[in-house]
Formats: sequence, C-alpha cells, structure tokens
Amino acid sequence: MNLIIYGLYNSYHFPMIEALHEEFEIDYCEIIGNAESNATQASFSEGYTFHDWHAISGGYSGLDWNLIDPLDQNLIESMRECEVEVYRMMDRKSRNILDAWPYEFRRKIYYEHLRYWNHVLTKRDFDAFVALNIPHEVLDFIIFHLCKVRGISTFFFYQFQYDMTFLMSDWREPLPGYCEIEKKLRDKWEKGGSVELELSERLSEEVHFQTDENGQHIPFYMRKKKKTLGKRLLSGFTEFALFLTGLYKDLRYLVKLMDIHSLRQVVRKNNFRKAVSRLEKDSLIALQGLHYIPNKEDRYIYFPLHLQPELSTSPLAGRFADQNLILEMLSYYLPEDVLIYVKEHPNQDFSRRGRDFYKRLSEIRSVRMIPKEFSSKELLSNCIAVATASGTVGWEAIFKNKPVLLFGNTFYQYAPGIYQIRNSIDCKFAIAEIISRKHTTSEFDRTVFLKLVDLFSIKGNVDIEYRIASKLDFSRDIEALSAALIRVMREKIKGVGPEGV
Repeated sequence: MNLIIYGLYNSYHFPMIEALHEEFEIDYCEIIGNAESNATQASFSEGYTFHDWHAISGGYSGLDWNLIDPLDQNLIESMRECEVEVYRMMDRKSRNILDAWPYEFRRKIYYEHLRYWNHVLTKRDFDAFVALNIPHEVLDFIIFHLCKVRGISTFFFYQFQYDMTFLMSDWREPLPGYCEIEKKLRDKWEKGGSVELELSERLSEEVHFQTDENGQHIPFYMRKKKKTLGKRLLSGFTEFALFLTGLYKDLRYLVKLMDIHSLRQVVRKNNFRKAVSRLEKDSLIALQGLHYIPNKEDRYIYFPLHLQPELSTSPLAGRFADQNLILEMLSYYLPEDVLIYVKEHPNQDFSRRGRDFYKRLSEIRSVRMIPKEFSSKELLSNCIAVATASGTVGWEAIFKNKPVLLFGNTFYQYAPGIYQIRNSIDCKFAIAEIISRKHTTSEFDRTVFLKLVDLFSIKGNVDIEYRIASKLDFSRDIEALSAALIRVMREKIKGVGPEGV
C-alpha cells in the first residue's frame, strides 16, 4: 500500500502510523509534517519522502521544474472548485489584511502545489490520503481534491469536543451512511423491535452540559483565566521587553550596515506596525459604533460570527465563507419586524476584519450588533432561531429546541430542526416554517440522532490540545483512533464489509 499522510506531526501520532503500517504493510509513504515527523520509526519497504510543511507552504525553492509534469487545461478545469476556495484559504498565510498575499502570488503558489502534487500522484499509484484534520491549510486541500479527481480514497478526522472525534472522507458528508442507518433503526422501532437508545457516558455528559439551565459550561478553548496583579505586571513587562528587543535589533542592524537602504527598511517596518495598530483601532471603533442594546420585545435570529480565517468557514461554509452573504440573504427574506442579532467572536483579531467588514454589516437592514458583554446563553435562549455556518451554537440550539439555519456542513446537519441552506429557495422555506411556528421536533427524534452521533463518534482525541479536558489515558486514546481508521480503511480500500453498527 502507498499512502500520503498529512498532519500527523509529532510523536503523539506516531503509534497511529505504526498501526497502519502493521495492518496494511505500507510500501511507500509521502509524509507532510514538521521536523519531528521526519523521525518516525515506521520502516516502509520502498522508503518515504518527507516534506517540511513550513518549508513548502510558500513554494518549492530549489526544485527543477523542468523535471515536473506540466499543467494542462483539463486538470485546471477539473480543479476549479478547489482553486476558488484555495484563494480564500490563503488568507491564513498572512498576519492581517494589510499584508495579505496579492492575487498573482496566490495563483503562483496554487499552480506550484497543483503541479508538484499532480506529478507525485502521476508517477506512483497511491491508495489513500490520510490527514489529521479536515483539509483547510491550502496544501492539504489541494492534495485532497487531486485525490478526489483521481478516485483515490481520503480519510481525515474532525475533533468536536474532548473525547469526541469523527472520521470522514468528505466534510460535506460528515457522517457517511447516516441516513441509511437511521432508516433501519426507525423501521425496526416501528415494527416493534428492540432498539437500544442508551447513550455512552461521554455523550450523556455532553447532554447534561447542554441541558443544565443553571450550568455555566464553557469549552476549555473558550475559557479566559483572570490574570492576577502579578501576571498582569509580568505581561506588561514582557511586552515592554519585546519592544526594547525589537528596537535594539533595528538599531544594531542600522549601525552594522549604515546605509540608506537599511534605514528605509527599518522605517518601513515601523510604519507597518503603526498601520496595523491603526487598523485594529479603526475596526474596533467601527464595531462599537454599531452596538445595539438587546430589547426583550424584539423577535430575532441569533447569528454569532465565526472566527476567521478558520476551518469553520473555509471550507465548511463553502461560498458562505463570506459571512455577509449569509446575513444579506437572511435579511432579504425576513419580515421587517424580525431582526438578526449578530455578535462578534470573542477571539477575533480585528486586524483580520477591517473597518469595511463592519461597514457592510451596518448596511444590512435587519442586522443589530450586540456588545460582547451580553450573554450568548441568554441570546440563544430568547431567539426564535439560530443561524450559523457550522458553529457550536447550532449544536447548543438542538438542546434548546431552537431551529437552526445551517449555511455550511458539520456533523449535526442530520439533527431534527436543522434547515440546511444552499440557495434562496431553502432560505425562504426555512424562514416561512420558523415564522409560522411550524417547526417541531420530538424528544424521540433527538434521542435517535444523539444515539447515531454516539455510534459515529470516536472516544479519542486526535488534537493534542483536547487532551487537557480528556478523561482517557494516552494508550486508550490512540488505540481508539487507530482502530477506527483501520476499520474504515479496510472497508473502503480492501473491500472488507463493516462488522455492524
């Protein structure tokens, strides 16, 4: 078997590679990772090629392109969907909108990745592409689409919460086979058969978190620890020290070279810092100028903005990665007496938004920007519906029996009360249902959905950071992930049927 492995970056993931090697006898492997990835102990009979992700993300320096198969129109056309999304995805490569890659450079990098990896896939037959996460970092996204075009199997994980991970081949079908399994379960129930609906300890805990009205459960990645006076002083001192260090380096650079070119570089660098600071300040002022105090008499749809650039919108939202498109569509079809309460993501970097983003928001009739001080839990409880691309708020809404207008893809898209929006017809239908209060879901429907989520989820953590909250020991963690990956790969590649769900 020949594999391309992306993102199993460090020693934490090596046992998974070794488990794959033991099960499938990997002959050759292309590994894209970091320096630690190159130290993997797995011995492939035909060897492996290691690529440093950081080194090649901006191009292939030193490569003799005369030896690489050229691109042709057919390939470029077959990858059109990928190309459109990749250009937006490249926003991740810049620190802010002021140093964003220009279009010509984005196209150059895209074509380099496309040409190189098409060459790799042409020169050797590969059986599968395995990735740590849903492809969203440009290079992995291009390889994924090339594999799809060629009919090569793809497998990747998606970590939702701690000890709760999903394995899929395409994020647009996050729980493959869900509808068929649900139908079988319902048919069995309706015929009077015994159906086991008891949830696992992990999912039962999640249900408790989401339904506890008095609870203040906040995911670990959203928690902000209050700094003590000592930590605040230390933080201030650290920032000042970094400023002095930067100033010292600039002065040393000037003294060493003492030429007009060096002086211009230092001045340009300092001016850029000031421009970024001004951008952040202007964006914040623009946002604060739109603030609206919630009114208990308002009827509204709640839309918390997604952090960007991130996986949750690119690629999960597709063309709706531009969140203004979502708001414009909603506002156009909503009655005039229904508002859209919008709240900025607490971790959003304002230098990645810009004043124009908020200006567009201000021009949308129904939009009201809610200050961050107002509780998201209360905004969710009092809304008539939730809108999101793929956010956690949609999952939370399920437990409060709130309808969800979902503009992207995620595992809970199969839940009762979810309206997937792809076009104007979908949006008009969903709004009509919600406004007329035709939306109803039963406890049984929700329980069936949760039971199937339980069956599809892996009790493990592919993302190391989620181990902070995990209740599993390391060996069980990796065993669960490896076993799930091997089982699905055996079914899809080797043609070995599932052992049953």
